[in-house]
Amino acid sequence: MKRKSLAMFLALALLVTSVNGLTGLSVAEAETTSATDTTAANSTSTVVQNTATPATGGAVVTAPATPTVTEIKGGTKRVKLYWKKVSGADGYNIYYSTSLNGTYTKTKTISSASTLKYVKKSLTQNTAYYFKISAYCVDGTKLVESPLSEAYCATTGKVSATSTTGKKYSTTTKFKKSTAYKKFAVLKNANYTRTFAIPGMTNTNVAGFASTKMVAQGACLAGGYILVSAYDKTGEDESVIYVINKASKAYITTIVMPNKTKLNAMAYDGTNIWVTQGKKVSYFGYDIVTQAISSGDSYYELTAFTDTLSILTTGSYMTYYNNVLWVGAYNATATTNAYGYTLSKSSTGKISLQQTYYMTMPNRTRAMAFDADGYLYLTRSSKRISSADGYISQVRTFKPSLSAPTKKGAIKKNAVLKKTKMPEMAMGCAVYGKYLYNVFASCKYAKCTYKVDRVVAVKLTKLQ
Repeated sequence: MKRKSLAMFLALALLVTSVNGLTGLSVAEAETTSATDTTAANSTSTVVQNTATPATGGAVVTAPATPTVTEIKGGTKRVKLYWKKVSGADGYNIYYSTSLNGTYTKTKTISSASTLKYVKKSLTQNTAYYFKISAYCVDGTKLVESPLSEAYCATTGKVSATSTTGKKYSTTTKFKKSTAYKKFAVLKNANYTRTFAIPGMTNTNVAGFASTKMVAQGACLAGGYILVSAYDKTGEDESVIYVINKASKAYITTIVMPNKTKLNAMAYDGTNIWVTQGKKVSYFGYDIVTQAISSGDSYYELTAFTDTLSILTTGSYMTYYNNVLWVGAYNATATTNAYGYTLSKSSTGKISLQQTYYMTMPNRTRAMAFDADGYLYLTRSSKRISSADGYISQVRTFKPSLSAPTKKGAIKKNAVLKKTKMPEMAMGCAVYGKYLYNVFASCKYAKCTYKVDRVVAVKLTKLQ
């Protein structure tokens, strides 16, 4: 019998007998945010729990397996939990209680089997909450619910604002006394009226939850703003984009991504922001950036991308230049291709990608960016300490033959014009005017000798 989703059905209340070892995090400083959770109303369907039951026409409806919660975390007046997808489920039920052995009330029916996250908001601050989850399936008028999971506990707590000072050096003056500044000529030649501390490296407010493990990755220019991407290396929280005023270099707000996918790189095509999503790329409108800023809030939650498109390889780095979206994969040992995709838009406004060009890239490429004159800047880095096998951290500059592709779309990078040594873990880069803005991840790793906790602006002529 064909299954169909049932949006609403009877609430079930159970007692809890055990508590999972996962707990929420208690953190500091308040933020006022509220939301209303919706609950399922009663329906006329028959609910059968923990059993196999004949469905319409005599078929047997078997209860799905009990979901396994993979994470639960407390934040500002809220708790979020994630679980593994259950085969054969049509949806999930979320129950909660304020005591381990109390009555559990159903707070949410999730009618999509692919939704594996739930945030309970408008909770009491500094309070422990217990959650259970079940899976259900529907066949005709028969609904079968799995046994509820064991109880998982998290405690709400106040979350600090996203940090804006450097992770290691609180001022430019202190950074200029660092071993990194003294060792690397590129840092001495940088423009420090344009250089700024990477936000969020001490703490990031991720939609009301605290992350102290964000690692900066990519950068791009979009309108009047510099965007810097980061991901949580523990996998607890969603990836984010920090929005920085291009003129003042002041941090404004954080855009929280819909998922935890490592956000290696970004690009701006004049209308949309593109982000890498493994072997896909996704985009959302620039208006999201302006909405995030105009909201005046400390963060903005992007609930869904406008669209997600497949690409030929994993997106480790990306840039946009002359209607071509360039995307390439990091490889520690082998050369790879960066593929150039031309963009086209349908009458309905949907964007499609056509792989048109490619360039061969050296191993350990982390980022690429073009300037207005067609110079190409490649960041290459690997390993955290210079004594490690395969260590490298540099910017290589090229002048590709962009106007002379082969019939198959190959573009020659031509000979390297200059190699510029960088401190370890140079990551993303972006061109703004006459400067290359360089992102470093070294401030989040203890083994790095020459830590840089800021986006460093280097004049392009110093790299050519």
